[in-house]
Amino acid sequence: MGDWTMFLLIVLVTLGVGGSIYRLVTRSQQMLRDWAVKNGLELEESELRMFARGPFWWSSKGQVVYRVAVRDAQGRLRRGWVQCGGWLLGMMENKVEVRWDD
Repeated sequence: MGDWTMFLLIVLVTLGVGGSIYRLVTRSQQMLRDWAVKNGLELEESELRMFARGPFWWSSKGQVVYRVAVRDAQGRLRRGWVQCGGWLLGMMENKVEVRWDD
């Protein structure tokens, strides 16, 4: 394989992996926003958690975990963990699970 061919292959693989990660994150962010609206919550903070996944330590690679702070209809601030996607199908499954701190 020539130098240019190897370079092109590396660039294409990098773009493919980067694009997959981008789609995964944008899909999970949309699921998180939709979940908050559906449950009458205002999303105050959300932090993507790649390694420290709280109660979702067993999540699959296709699932995305967030540490969140939301405000409910009564104005109460709640904090917890939100997992987006299903264990088997990952982000192709429209599933959101939450575990509150309190």
